[in-house]
Amino acid sequence: MNGAYAINEGENRIYHACVIADATTCCSQGLGFQLSGSPKYPDDYPELGSDITVKGTFDTYMERDSEFCQLIDAVIVA
Repeated sequence: MNGAYAINEGENRIYHACVIADATTCCSQGLGFQLSGSPKYPDDYPELGSDITVKGTFDTYMERDSEFCQLIDAVIVA
């Protein structure tokens, strides 16, 4: 997926996401990702708001009785 790099700081972790705007740029949707390996934030991540392309394996997880989608074992490609 291709979009802008964003984060959301939760209570116990930082959520990394790729945010994709719609055709009119009025709305956007993000998909979280977890980079493969043991990356450290912010050293191993791009600048906030920068355009990124992320590849990974689609996965779902439960948090507070809600199901969320994400990419796991992800890599940011040039």
